[in-house]
Amino acid sequence: MEENLNNNTELSLEEEKPSTFTDLKQYKNEKSYYDFVEEERQVIASSQKHSNKRAGIAMGIIFACCVLCLVFAIVADNNPDTLGWMRYLVWAFVGIGIVILLVFTIINKRIARPDFKHYISASYTAINAYLFKDTEFSEATYDSAEKISLENVYSDGVYKKIESVVSRNVINGKYLGRTFKVAEVGVYKETVKKRQITNFVGKMVFLPNDFHFEGRYLLVKSGMPAVDAPDALDDLVVLYESGDTKLYGPKDAKYKEDLGTKFVALLDKVDVKKHLLGFTAVIWAGKTVCYLSYDDIAITLPFTTKFDNSGVEQFNGDLHTVFAAFKESIKE
Repeated sequence: MEENLNNNTELSLEEEKPSTFTDLKQYKNEKSYYDFVEEERQVIASSQKHSNKRAGIAMGIIFACCVLCLVFAIVADNNPDTLGWMRYLVWAFVGIGIVILLVFTIINKRIARPDFKHYISASYTAINAYLFKDTEFSEATYDSAEKISLENVYSDGVYKKIESVVSRNVINGKYLGRTFKVAEVGVYKETVKKRQITNFVGKMVFLPNDFHFEGRYLLVKSGMPAVDAPDALDDLVVLYESGDTKLYGPKDAKYKEDLGTKFVALLDKVDVKKHLLGFTAVIWAGKTVCYLSYDDIAITLPFTTKFDNSGVEQFNGDLHTVFAAFKESIKE
C-alpha cells in the first residue's frame, strides 16, 4: 500500500485531524532525512507484516474449521448412525472458529498496529525541514490539517473545469520576509464511470509578486508526452516560444515590460526531466502560482518498498530554481 495523491483513501487519513503545526526551523534530528524516513518505513513494514501474518493464521484456522464442519456434515448425511456424535463435532468446530476469531480480535486491539498517520506526519516533517533549511526561509511550518481550496485553484485560471481538489503536506513560511505556501495537490477534472480524471497531480508553490499589469500570463513547459497541460487558454495567445517553453498572455501584451526578461528566463530554467513531467507558472499582478507535475516517486511515501529520495532531491533543486525567479518578482 503506497501513500499516493491518486488514492483518496490514503488522503482521508488526515482530513479530520486537528491542525498540528511543526516549526521546521526548530525541528531537530541527528539522522539525515533519508535514514529517518527509511527507518520509520521499516518499522511500518515490519508491523504490517506481523499483522498480516496474525490475520493469515486466524483465517487459516477458521477456514479449516469450516471445511471440517462441511466434511462431517456430508459424512453424517450419508451415515445416519453417526448423526448424533457428528453433530457435536460440527458444533465443536464452530465453537473453535468463534473462539479463534475472538482471540484474534482481542490480540489485534492490544498489539500495536501500524501507525500510518505517525509515519506520514513524521516523514513529511523530516523532509520539509531539509527542503526549507536555508537561511532565506523563515517561520516555515508544516500543517497536517490545512487544505488548498477548489476556489483558490480555480481562480488561477489554469484549468477550465475542476470538480474537486485534494491536498496535503501544506507548508507556510516566509522567504526573504515574503510569505509563501507549498503543498502537494491533486486537481480533478471530472468523474467518468466512477474513475476520476485528473487535471494535475504534483507540487504547487504559491508566491506573491510586485508586478502591475492587467490579465494573466502562463509560462508552460511540457515534456514528451505533455502531462497536466493547462487548457484555460481561450483568452490568451502565444507571446513567446522556445524549445519546450511557451509563454501565453493577453493579445498585444508586453511581457518584457510587465514581467521582465530575467524573471521569465529564470522560470524557464525549471527543467522538465526525470521525475518532473510538466511545469506551468501562472502570473497575475500580485501572485505567482507554480504547478510542478511529478511522477509517483516524487509525491509518494513508500510502505512496502525502499524509500527512493531521488524525487525529493529533484524537487529541492526545482524549488530553489523557482525561488530564484521569485527574487526577481519582488522589490526587496
